Amino acid sequence: MSRYVRIPLASLILSVLYISPCGGQSIKNIRVGYAGGVFTEARQKDVQVALELWMTNLGRRFDSRVEKITGTVFQDIQEIERTLKADEIDLVGLGSLDYLRLEDHTAMDPVLVGSAGGEVELEYAVFVRKDKNIRRIQDLKGRTLLVESGGSGDLTVVWLETSLLKNGLPEAARFLGNVIMVDKPMQAVVPVFFNQADACLVSLRSFITMKELNPQLGNELSILIQSPRLLPGLICLRRAVGQEFRDDVVNSMARFHMEPEGQQILLTFKMDKIVLFDPSYLKNTRKMFREYRALQAGGETNKKGTKRASAGRQDDRSVQSRKKVGNTADSPALK
Repeated sequence: MSRYVRIPLASLILSVLYISPCGGQSIKNIRVGYAGGVFTEARQKDVQVALELWMTNLGRRFDSRVEKITGTVFQDIQEIERTLKADEIDLVGLGSLDYLRLEDHTAMDPVLVGSAGGEVELEYAVFVRKDKNIRRIQDLKGRTLLVESGGSGDLTVVWLETSLLKNGLPEAARFLGNVIMVDKPMQAVVPVFFNQADACLVSLRSFITMKELNPQLGNELSILIQSPRLLPGLICLRRAVGQEFRDDVVNSMARFHMEPEGQQILLTFKMDKIVLFDPSYLKNTRKMFREYRALQAGGETNKKGTKRASAGRQDDRSVQSRKKVGNTADSPALK
């Protein structure tokens, strides 16, 4: 059963709130969607607090063109698809894999992506202690893996599943002993460093930043497997929206990093700039996702006496249901 939650204006995704009031086109109602699965519940609360602080200064930027802004946090990709097909939403923030799942079935255009350090794509890696007997991906069998959620939805898990399948191994929930999602890279890396977990999956950029602050991490941990450059997420507009509205969104977001309030919100999302989308940004992610689906389809076909999961674009959603999600809040290393 699909679930979605109505949220107040102050907790909408950053891309919606910074629509410029310039121009003369009358916009009575802006309808916004946000894929809640992009962040964990705890991270959504952080985002809401930041946006509420910023809204105090932002309100004066809107004029009579905008009478109402409604926002919806979706927990279910089917509900996003339904609202897009019914033209009930104008702008939506999605993880890149959710976009790929929907692109052939909904009339929306990717227009913006986040950037940090001049890069819009990220590399991810599984790190292990150098003194542990974990040299190949096969050595992760029965081990505990901590995964940084990082606002990318199930991108990292799908990449991990792809790596396992390419090596003829079962999916993560069957092969690994435990897969635990955490909010911050430190919550993934530190327990591995202190031998409280076997491996962690974080962005390479996050690990490099942590290593600069604590060089000992680089001395004790090493990369087991590393991903290609992948796009975490993107912002899409409904194809039928007016050109002036589209221009307002794109042009104002291109200036977002120049405003103090915008910089504060970007920091919450671990970005320093919003830039125009280019199809090349999705090339590696699309390739990886196609490979994953092909491997998954082949594995399902080869299972004797087992019915294949639902056909089509929903097959890969089994990744979400297979994940073992936990909490590292009680770990001594994080106290």
